[in-house]
Amino acid sequence: MATVINLLEVEENKTIVQSAMECGLTHAANMLHIKRQDLAGELREITSRAFDYFIYGFAKNLAATLALNNRNVKEAYVIGLDTAADLDAAEGRAPEYPVILLLVVERRTAALEEMVAHLNRTVTKSIADALGLPEAPAVLLDVHIAEMAEKRERRGLSSFINSWWAPALKVLG
Repeated sequence: MATVINLLEVEENKTIVQSAMECGLTHAANMLHIKRQDLAGELREITSRAFDYFIYGFAKNLAATLALNNRNVKEAYVIGLDTAADLDAAEGRAPEYPVILLLVVERRTAALEEMVAHLNRTVTKSIADALGLPEAPAVLLDVHIAEMAEKRERRGLSSFINSWWAPALKVLG
């Protein structure tokens, strides 16, 4: 029976990732005021603004989907997108990845941690394959979990939420 459950989870995660990709593509096209079919060339270069828009839209949809499937997810933030990309570009470097999607939860659960671990293993490969990225970093989007108490105490990645230097972008909650 465990094999069936694992196969169902894999199929569910593929659907979640495909849905997030659709939203990422739509967001990038809307932000650039171009048609989705015209994005292909732009998205093959991960240093482009189009790719930043794609990752943002992808992360926002992924967070919303995870929140719908797990009532513990209260808020979500993207860390390391705009500020890091702008600073890297100003210094003539390619943006550093991964971008972090921080899920703020009431409490950690084994089910959510397992789903996040599986998503972290599959997201980059799915994005790289779908967009035809010739040289993708090992990780493009890294999903992390923080409890509300960590956010209140500004511990760990939660410290970026109200940071003036590299603020997180709120995508849920």
